[in-house]
Amino acid sequence: MKPFVTLLFVIMNVAAFFFSREDEALVMRYGALETLKVIEGHEYYRLVTSMFLHADTGHLIRNMVVLFCLGTAVESYIGHARWFILYILSGVVGNIVSLLMEWSTDEVRLSIGASGAVFGAMGATLVIAFSNRRLLRKGTALGIRVLFMIAFSVYAGLISDGVNNAAHIGGLIGGLWLAVIFTSKRLTGADKEEWL
Repeated sequence: MKPFVTLLFVIMNVAAFFFSREDEALVMRYGALETLKVIEGHEYYRLVTSMFLHADTGHLIRNMVVLFCLGTAVESYIGHARWFILYILSGVVGNIVSLLMEWSTDEVRLSIGASGAVFGAMGATLVIAFSNRRLLRKGTALGIRVLFMIAFSVYAGLISDGVNNAAHIGGLIGGLWLAVIFTSKRLTGADKEEWL
């Protein structure tokens, strides 16, 4: 199965990044996640548009590498449509958790990045790896590696400024929940090879 949706997401993120270079202030003003504009201004589209904006090249590359590596495998297992839904909804759930956290602490800031959706891909990978560990060679080892990746990412966020850990954790929870709904108990031969 070709990872059409994963490639589409990568292309959309890269295109949005280069577009934002043309008028960064305008894109940030109308696309970034901002608590007051979403909750009081009802600009709910920001829950999605912010997922395709990135602060700099390093931010974009880090997210796209993880997205491509995990997304291609998750897409091959749950299918194009379900992967599309999982990615978008994980990012939206992450952004909602971020908004609620900021709203409860009266902290207002701009937030951008695909990290919530990428954490959703991590959550989906965990579900697939652990629920199918008897069918997957090294399935448990894969799950442990992803757990380490998640723990390291959250820790790095805690000791760094400007990292939205609430969106990361929200996206992870969204990905876990949706993957449980979308996955089955068996792997096909092609899916099995994908995860080795």
